[in-house]
Amino acid sequence: QPSLWSDKSSSFDLGVNAISNPGDIITYTYHVTNNGKVTLSNVSINESSGQFTGGGVLPVPVYQSSSMGSPQGTLLVGETATYVASYAITFADIIQGKVENRALAQGDSPLGVTVMDDSDSGNIAEPNETNTPSDPAGSDPTTTLIPPPPPVAVNDVDLDNMPGTAVVVDILNNDHLYNGSTPLPSTVTVTLIDPATGMPTLTPYTVTIPGQGSYVYNPTTGEITFTPVPGYTSDPDNIDYILTENATGLSDTANVLITYLEASPFANDDSSLGNAVGTNATVNLLANDQLSDGSQATTTNTSVILIDPATGMPTVTPNVVTIPGQGVYTYNPATGDLTFDPFDGFTT
Repeated sequence: QPSLWSDKSSSFDLGVNAISNPGDIITYTYHVTNNGKVTLSNVSINESSGQFTGGGVLPVPVYQSSSMGSPQGTLLVGETATYVASYAITFADIIQGKVENRALAQGDSPLGVTVMDDSDSGNIAEPNETNTPSDPAGSDPTTTLIPPPPPVAVNDVDLDNMPGTAVVVDILNNDHLYNGSTPLPSTVTVTLIDPATGMPTLTPYTVTIPGQGSYVYNPTTGEITFTPVPGYTSDPDNIDYILTENATGLSDTANVLITYLEASPFANDDSSLGNAVGTNATVNLLANDQLSDGSQATTTNTSVILIDPATGMPTVTPNVVTIPGQGVYTYNPATGDLTFDPFDGFTT
C-alpha cells in the first residue's frame, strides 16, 4: 500500500537591523516521508498558490538530501527527503502580520498509483496547530509571524519665523505608522525629551528652556508650539520627541528645529528740551526702544555704543563722547541714561 506524509517548518530572518523590512527572508524546510510499504518514484513537493497567503513570488522547494541516500524523486520505505525554499517578504506581508501556506507532496507507486499529502506545520507554537507539530495525519498550514516594525518619526523643521511669535508645528504629518499611514493623534503617544537632561520631561507634553521659552505638545491636534519668553529673539534649542505607536508599543525618535529671523532692534530718537542753561541734561535712551520682537529694550538685553559725530565712528573711550567747545555726553550702562554735561560758558 503506497503512502507518504509531509511537514513544513519556517524560520524568519529579520536582517541586521532586527526589524521587519520588505525583502527579509523566510526559509522553509520540507520533509517528505514514505510511510507506506512500497518504494515511491516521481516524489516531489510544491507550493500551491491557492494555499499561499504571501504577496510575493511563490517559493520553490529545492531538493537537498534523502535519509537513505536515494536519488531525488525516489523514496524507499521509511525514507525521508528534505527540501528547502526561501521567500522574500513584501510590504503587504508586513501589514498582514504573517504568511501562511501548505505544500503538496506526491509520489507514484510501482503500479502507477499517485499518493498525495498536504503538509502539516512543523513549527513549534504554531498558531493553527490542531494536534502536534509534524503530525502525519495533520495538515495545519505553516504560519510565519512577521513582527510589526516600529513607526517612523521624521525630523520637523520650521525656519525663519518672526521674532517674538509663537510657532506651531504639526509633528505628526510627516511621520508614519508601521503600515505606512500617517498617524492620528489618537493612535500614537508623544513624549518630549528635555534637552538639558536627555530624559522625558517631568511635566508631560511640556519642555521649558530657561531664558528661551517653552515647547508644548497638544495630544488632541498633534501640534507642538514654541512660545519664546519676551526679549528672546534668537533660535531656541531644538528638542527630541519619542513617537510610540499605541497598537504595537514600538517607538521611534525625531527632532524639532525652529529658527527665527535675525532682525534688528528698534532704536528711536531721544530728546530732552527746555533745560536750563549750564545744567546737566539726562535722557534715558532705552525707554522708547524695543527689541526685534517688540519687547522693551533694557540694560540687560541690549548694549549701547556711542558714535563720535566728528568721526562717525564709535568713541575711543567707551560710553563717552567729548565735543570740543560744547561738553561731554556720558552713557551709564547700568541705568540706560545718557547725560550731557556742558562746558562752562557753553550756553546754546
